Amino acid sequence: MARPQLRRGWRNRLAALILAVPTAAATEYVSPSDRNLYIGVDAGGWRFSPASTHTYAGDAIEGSLGVQLRNYPMVRIEYRDLLRGSQGTDGAAETELKTMRSLLAGVSVIHWTSFHFDLAGGINQYEFAHGPDQGRESGITYGFEAGYRFRSGPPPLNRLLVTLSHLRHGETGTDDLNVTTIGVRMLFWRF
Repeated sequence: MARPQLRRGWRNRLAALILAVPTAAATEYVSPSDRNLYIGVDAGGWRFSPASTHTYAGDAIEGSLGVQLRNYPMVRIEYRDLLRGSQGTDGAAETELKTMRSLLAGVSVIHWTSFHFDLAGGINQYEFAHGPDQGRESGITYGFEAGYRFRSGPPPLNRLLVTLSHLRHGETGTDDLNVTTIGVRMLFWRF
């Protein structure tokens, strides 16, 4: 009988440790008045997998505009729009990413003074041109973003945030678009 209690005690200690990590991270948060509007540019690659057997890949540059609400947990709302998309090929046919728009909400799973890891979700719309055919899709977007904010240095440098994000646009079982980017954000106004 003592052995099951020992296991249960171990589980309780593990659960307490898991719950303590966000509490400890909260002590390193920036004050709630440190809310920031930001603009940014992301560059990376996209991979489009329509319901057919072909997969297309190319490059994309996105612009973003958002607000970070630095409360616990940190919440961010962001609009992303394609600035430039390239053509992708599967060896025989070319596909061009023409438009890609997303409205996202991100919630920090981990957020320290200079580092964050967010889970993001929202809605999207994207359009592809495949030869003479054009296709437009809209649906859900989900993924993650990790970022590092430079806090020391002269004023332009201490407002920079470097990010790595991966977003999946589309729904399971239908056409889907995966985009992985590295970005730079400039925090330009606090309120």
